[in-house]
Amino acid sequence: MSDEKDIDDIVKSFLEDDDKNRDQNENLVDEEFLNDFIQEATEHIENIEINALILEKEPGNEEVINSLFRSYHTVKGLAGFVDQDLIGKIAHQTETLLDGCRKKTIKANKNIVDIILTSSDYIKKICENISVAKDTNFLKEIESHLEVIFNAEKGIFNDITVELKPENPPKLGEILIEEKKINQEDVDKIIEKQKTEHPDLKFGQIAVKEKKVEAKDVIQATRIQQAKASISEDYMRISTDKVDSLVDMVGELVISQSLIEQFAISQLGTDNIFIANFNRMSRITKDLQNLAMFLRMVPLKSTFQKITRIARDTINELGKNIEFTTSGDETEIDRVITEKLLDPLVHLVKNAISHGIESAEDRIKAGKPPKGVIKVNAYNKRGSIYIEIIDDGGGINTERVYQKALEKGLIDTSKEYSDKEIQEFIMLPGFSTVEVANKISGRGVGMDVVKTEIQKIGGKVELNSIKGQGSSFVLKIPVNHAIMNGTVIDIEGSNYILPTINVKQILQPTSDQWIFMQGIRSMIKVREDIIPLVSIKKLFGKSREEEPVLIVIIELDQKYKALPVRNVVGRQEVVVKSVNEQFVNLGYVSGMSILGDGKVSLILDIENLFTSEGER
Repeated sequence: MSDEKDIDDIVKSFLEDDDKNRDQNENLVDEEFLNDFIQEATEHIENIEINALILEKEPGNEEVINSLFRSYHTVKGLAGFVDQDLIGKIAHQTETLLDGCRKKTIKANKNIVDIILTSSDYIKKICENISVAKDTNFLKEIESHLEVIFNAEKGIFNDITVELKPENPPKLGEILIEEKKINQEDVDKIIEKQKTEHPDLKFGQIAVKEKKVEAKDVIQATRIQQAKASISEDYMRISTDKVDSLVDMVGELVISQSLIEQFAISQLGTDNIFIANFNRMSRITKDLQNLAMFLRMVPLKSTFQKITRIARDTINELGKNIEFTTSGDETEIDRVITEKLLDPLVHLVKNAISHGIESAEDRIKAGKPPKGVIKVNAYNKRGSIYIEIIDDGGGINTERVYQKALEKGLIDTSKEYSDKEIQEFIMLPGFSTVEVANKISGRGVGMDVVKTEIQKIGGKVELNSIKGQGSSFVLKIPVNHAIMNGTVIDIEGSNYILPTINVKQILQPTSDQWIFMQGIRSMIKVREDIIPLVSIKKLFGKSREEEPVLIVIIELDQKYKALPVRNVVGRQEVVVKSVNEQFVNLGYVSGMSILGDGKVSLILDIENLFTSEGER
């Protein structure tokens, strides 16, 4: 039996509402159609959650209500063609509710938003595990919960007529005519039958029943209708696996090209027609890699939306008075990184809500407004993405943190620690100030996980806290794992890479430029500027320090440091990779790359070179 015949049989059994036949044919639904439906439904649920949270703040926003209505209507229509009756029923109930909001017979408020989010959660749960839709206990839960949340027994929808057609997109019949799947005469006949014989069926269902079109044509027309309702730009869906493979292959191409280039130069020199042509190819390869990485870039909007939803639920569960806001959700980042970013952000946001913000009573006693504020901000700076999680709560209690770390044997009792160092104890594995475990994490729970997960994607976590005023966690994350223009330097016989954007000047020092402190070379005078020297001995834990041959002046936020090196090898585009576990705790390393000689070189973290670890 062909796929088309299978689909026709399923649609017939659905239209006739023959439970027996449907049970026999339920496994015949084309898997490709089902996967497409799950993907499209998931995309709609993401949009629904975004709009639902907007609706909670702007209950009179008719555009948002209409968008929510259209999303549920589309999900309901598509569910019918892949035999997902449960999703169709949930979507229909919610669509009816939103129709009441559109017609102003129902007032949009927090309770309505709760219902919308609950129904979207159920649909999401079914999409994640389709088999759950056949689970008897889950079905009973759904039935009872729908009855409660939609107030079916009270009949609040009796005076509401559900409008089945979206407002903007063309009619299904028009699309089928345009696609040359049906003629105008048949469309008119189907519309007439819909009015007289089948008022309870949709146009597409009657068209299939009357054998005027095939089920697959109706499904395709429904997708076109959905696309025209939401977007006018032409697009195509590409598997993320294919994009990932493309990025990896282009990365390997760049590495191989560097190996060939280095060999060619060593054999032919730079003044050669082959090298000139090779350089042209290198520029094309660079453009290709930039394009490949662009395809994998996504805005943080979806990630921030999920965080906002979790924050809303946590705030309601704890009954706290907190204003939660996000900004910079248009900031783009590598999709691979966003997938690994969600869990650390959830930890930080939950901790800010549960233990960062005090109770309203405590805030009033401290002279603060009763409503706490938590902000999540994202921005792009110097080739990295910065995400800040800021709260105006009580800050970190350093005395309590120190005592807990002492009790757990996590610190050296003979050493004195600054407040900044004590605050960072919460990032140590096994540290927690929580006495009893609960559903909502306390500040400190999972913080070592946050640090580890961010390090795995080549990022860093910076903590700042002022007691009584609040805390901020700043995540510095690479935009992507693609390419970087790097300056390759030789430090004591090993090659390292500096981001070229931070290299201000390269010079050969003279003896009269050095400034000594306590007999140790500590600074260098460049024109009228006195620039501190980065201690290679301290940075790499060396027992001695070589006489510097060259000095690389590096710049960060209009501040300068002098890095002594043996040689500057050159500049080149390098493929950035995350550091291996053996290097993850090296503060001065932000990534690694394979150079033209085939050897792995570490990428130095410029910010770390400007901290006390990189100074004498």
